[in-house]
Amino acid sequence: MTTKLAPETRLIDLPSFGVELPGEGGYFAGIAPTSDGGICVPTSDGGICALILASEACPHATWNDAMAWAAALEIDGHRDFVLPTRTEQSLLFATVGDFFANDWYWSGTQGATDVGYAWVQYFGNGQQSSPPSRSTVMPVPSAG
Repeated sequence: MTTKLAPETRLIDLPSFGVELPGEGGYFAGIAPTSDGGICVPTSDGGICALILASEACPHATWNDAMAWAAALEIDGHRDFVLPTRTEQSLLFATVGDFFANDWYWSGTQGATDVGYAWVQYFGNGQQSSPPSRSTVMPVPSAG
């Protein structure tokens, strides 16, 4: 089955998953999903909305400490790091899962039952769950 592209659609070359993006603070992990379930559209200058996995991690922090650590992180001049959403974590597991230890990692998606916690993902098998008290942090740049 072929998909017909809209007339305004253009094809662009993307880096391979896991390739370090010099000057961007991390590794290419895919096209960033939007909050409404779509994907970012390439910009007019040829740029893309890439999901970038930061090149640094913070082991075993509380959720609040993890958010503060990501917000204070600076890599390659970028200071816009946040915890990935649950959707972004699923993409990270699918594309660059081998960059992660078999451990639980915080998401930026708050838990429904406790404002001090968020969802976590286990990168050994991709399971998402309610959190343990401490998890590892691998941030991504904010979409905004």
